[in-house]
Amino acid sequence: MRLLLFTLCTLLSGHVACAAFIDPYGSVNFWSNRHVNITNFALPNISGNVDVYTCPVGSMATITMIGISTNTASTITATNRIATNGVYTAFTVSTVSTNTVTGMVASPVNAILENETFALGLSGTLNVWVTVITWPVTIPIVAPRFYSLAAGTNLIYSIPEGVYAGSASLTSPLLGNNLTGFTYYNFSGNNREIKVYIVPRGGVIAFTNRIIDVTVTTGTAKTVNFQVLNPLDTIVLDVDSATATQAVLMSPFILRTSK
Repeated sequence: MRLLLFTLCTLLSGHVACAAFIDPYGSVNFWSNRHVNITNFALPNISGNVDVYTCPVGSMATITMIGISTNTASTITATNRIATNGVYTAFTVSTVSTNTVTGMVASPVNAILENETFALGLSGTLNVWVTVITWPVTIPIVAPRFYSLAAGTNLIYSIPEGVYAGSASLTSPLLGNNLTGFTYYNFSGNNREIKVYIVPRGGVIAFTNRIIDVTVTTGTAKTVNFQVLNPLDTIVLDVDSATATQAVLMSPFILRTSK
């Protein structure tokens, strides 16, 4: 089982000043001597649309956990949203029961790029506790996302020459989840058929490299799982319509020089 083990050091006031990581694969240890910060904060008695966290310039981030409590007499919905260039996109929705304390893991909205904002849309008043991990963009992690899709084939990501792409399952201690691949969100108002292909180096889209063909009900999401990708492998998503309010969030990938 592939694991990425890590040791955090200099834990002061909720911040980690540095992190040393051990990669059992013998690949380049991207994490050593890098500044990886963990921050915890609370937002008491919030309601409506609330900007929770904006990723600073030069960084990427993940919301590893959100704790929620309420003592209201009615059920409240909490919608995870990401704002890119001031435009908010809704992704997952959680229901918070009356008089309860619960944990809402933010994934699969698990990567926030620099200058992006993670936000909550709340139907009532909640108390919220948040844990955020940030790391510098100099660490070779990519997390592409798409807020509009063409009918037919869409190039999601092509692995660069000379590197391999390890999905979030290889970095679960850092990113706080075991999701791999990407998540497709369908809020188009109609069911959508999607096909996903992993096209090998020099290959073409074909049935033999199709990994999924599924109908995604409107208002739901589909996570597509895969593991380490090879140099020049290409991820392709085929959708049956270019209808608005479809989106793809890719789980963070580490680019490394060996498997």
